[in-house]
Amino acid sequence: MQEEIDPRGALDEIERVRANVRRSSRWAGRLLLVMGVGSIAYWAAMLLGPGAVQTVAGWGWGLFVVSAIIFAFRQGVYDPVTHRLQWPVTGLYALTTIGAVLFGLYVLPEDDRGPGWVAAAVAVSVIAGLPLIIGGWRVLHLTSDRHDGREVDGRR
Repeated sequence: MQEEIDPRGALDEIERVRANVRRSSRWAGRLLLVMGVGSIAYWAAMLLGPGAVQTVAGWGWGLFVVSAIIFAFRQGVYDPVTHRLQWPVTGLYALTTIGAVLFGLYVLPEDDRGPGWVAAAVAVSVIAGLPLIIGGWRVLHLTSDRHDGREVDGRR
């Protein structure tokens, strides 16, 4: 026999389920933060490192990204916050990555890299990883227990 539930109990149950979904979606925020920091390290190595460092960074970053994609697809629960932020974060990361590639190919000199060029390469590396770091921070903030998870970019 089915148990009768009062309206307040139903609302409490809905909020309990929402909180569980928010908590189970925090992995996406953590993954974005790790990928953002990894992206900064990758671009610094690719723009400033010698050939052997670039090779190791390329293979390491490639394996990490493939593993992260497999991990993401194996997760079963996606919070609406994560779903709404994934495309803007991905798009901005693609643009900053293209910018880093173009900087490395056409702007950064191959030889005679003084402190100014090193600073520029570090800045490009940080900018390339920022969309992931900001996106990860937003996901973690919006899926925290102190937040109801329904607000994204000021919208309810």
